[in-house]
Amino acid sequence: QGEYIYSMKRAAFDYLYRDESERKRLHTLDFPEPAQPLPAPEFGMCDVPECNFQAVLNVLQKNLFSAKFDGRVVSLLNKVNTSVDLLADRELIDVVMSGVELPRKLEEYSTTQEKVRLSLYEYMKKSWAIAITDAVVEELDTGLRFYLNNFDEFFSTEEAKFLKLVDTMMAQQLRDKVEGALRSYCDFLCDYDLDESQQQKQFEEKRITLLWPSEIKPLLEMKLVLNPSTSKLELSPSLADVESALLKIYDQIYLESVHLPSSIHTVMNALEIPSPIFISGVNRQEALVVDLRARIESVIQKNLKLSQATLDLFSKFLYVYCTTKESYDSICEGLPASLPQMAEEITLLRKARDDIEG
Repeated sequence: QGEYIYSMKRAAFDYLYRDESERKRLHTLDFPEPAQPLPAPEFGMCDVPECNFQAVLNVLQKNLFSAKFDGRVVSLLNKVNTSVDLLADRELIDVVMSGVELPRKLEEYSTTQEKVRLSLYEYMKKSWAIAITDAVVEELDTGLRFYLNNFDEFFSTEEAKFLKLVDTMMAQQLRDKVEGALRSYCDFLCDYDLDESQQQKQFEEKRITLLWPSEIKPLLEMKLVLNPSTSKLELSPSLADVESALLKIYDQIYLESVHLPSSIHTVMNALEIPSPIFISGVNRQEALVVDLRARIESVIQKNLKLSQATLDLFSKFLYVYCTTKESYDSICEGLPASLPQMAEEITLLRKARDDIEG
């Protein structure tokens, strides 16, 4: 025990004494120069557990397709990996809107984004996915059995394992495209985020167009209209319709992603598949989807709050808006008009003028 304690103390001292400041502090004690640590051994041996080399080789040959098909699988997987280039110039959301005059009507904006989204998803189904599965058949038609017709046995075969690998690579490319679109849409709407000072300035300037910060053009057109059934001013489209439409554009980006068919459908065309098999898309429960949606909702709510305040402001002038020449003619019919009636009209007009002037 004594030798152990001495060894530990010596080891600690040698470690600390290598520091130059520590040697200066203890120089009066005339200690020898610290010993340099021994170099790590260049050769050594360690025990390893016994293994069955042949069994390991068999497992690798069964599961690593490149071992069975030489370089064909590597070449094919490289083609699948680079197939994302087919999607490079296509997007799921149009945030640039080149050549489009703003502000836009809500229905036009929603329709445009729907066309952009559906166009890419149709291309992915009919061109991108087909190009990948055609490459699979072309490269491995002589190695994998693409003409199996027993569905229950199929998922235990090498063919199933390989096509699942292809689906995983396709799913990652799809995910990158969807996540990129979600981020782009969120960043685009966040450009319309208003702090309290901006909101007050907008309100004072009585701007009634939705999503209109001073730095960029408004996005959506909104109008004040009179509802004949209630005789009240309303915004068209309604605030609820605007919020619903903008969030629907966001939701549809990822909801469509779960409807792309697996490569199994195209390659294993002899199988009687009981139900559709899709590659893994992006779902609404994922943290990224939830977080970006919450940010978008916050921006929309700020802008709708400003629009509601503007509506409340103009509602004060409803009397002036609703008063027509005919209504004054009716007052003046059968002159002389009653003085109390004229006084009431003048009082209402003065109050409306005072509200307008501020």
